[in-house]
Amino acid sequence: MFKKILFPTDFSIGASHALSHAVRLADVREGEIIVQHVVIDYFEGPHWTTIFDVHQLQKHLDAYVQNEMSRILPVGTETGLRVRKVISKGKPAPEITAAANEEMVDLVVMRTSAHSRVM
Repeated sequence: MFKKILFPTDFSIGASHALSHAVRLADVREGEIIVQHVVIDYFEGPHWTTIFDVHQLQKHLDAYVQNEMSRILPVGTETGLRVRKVISKGKPAPEITAAANEEMVDLVVMRTSAHSRVM
């Protein structure tokens, strides 16, 4: 069993399946699952959205992510497994790597690529 698991999510169905695997792999008495979602920071640099109200776009995106994060069930609360939700801004791969390093996780559990298939 693993004590600290990072679970990056894009809120897809595949991610939901991966979450159930993360819960099974976690130490139910001393374990923690860190649920991470990475969003693009529209203020990072200039691009085409500057013709629109970028502040409104960022607020809408942030609200959507907060709503989706709140929908992730409080997994394991009945067993003592802790769940912590983290929202990161930036590009997914570097942000996931940074979180894994900073948190010193034992395992990263994420969905498979949308392009891969199970045979």
